[in-house]
Amino acid sequence: LASCDEDEDDAAGCPWPAVTAPPLRSSALDLDGRCPSESSTPRCEEDETELKQLRRIAGVLAEFYKLPGGPERGVRLRVGGPTNVAVVDEAAWAKRGRESHFEEPPTLWVRGGRVYDFHGDRGTVEEYAHDLLQRQVEDDDACRGRRRDLGLMPFPFLPVPPKRPADAAEGDAAAEARGSTAAASRAPRRGGGGGGG
Repeated sequence: LASCDEDEDDAAGCPWPAVTAPPLRSSALDLDGRCPSESSTPRCEEDETELKQLRRIAGVLAEFYKLPGGPERGVRLRVGGPTNVAVVDEAAWAKRGRESHFEEPPTLWVRGGRVYDFHGDRGTVEEYAHDLLQRQVEDDDACRGRRRDLGLMPFPFLPVPPKRPADAAEGDAAAEARGSTAAASRAPRRGGGGGGG
């Protein structure tokens, strides 16, 4: 881990205070990033998986951009609820060791094991890590075209295959059948219904 020397801890030197920030945690996780009990809920297990994925992304960002302070100080994480996000700290971004075509520090979301930025889907966590650390590519058409190449719906839709015309026709027929069954159950009955005849 990169750290500032004590004599650098001034306005012109180290941007981080000497005090270490408390570890990142979600309300559903304890300080070790694990579920607090053996009888954990499914949401707690999701938080733990997403936290691991976010930590992986933070490590990738810190390594690729050569962020001072490493992932612990160079990348802020938030896990839990609707937001699972990794944001590169502005001070670390300003002192990064690698040039970027991005002006602003990257912000990345992890949902369902896939990485997203403001421009869309970047692929799975491992695909994103491979792009930056193995291919040494910050962004290119291969990163953005994966969903199309895999036959998945484009961002912002879920990464699932689109319905084929036959699937759509079957879905329409099933919906129509459900609709006509519901209408028939609400229709008044004819003959033999009431009293007095």
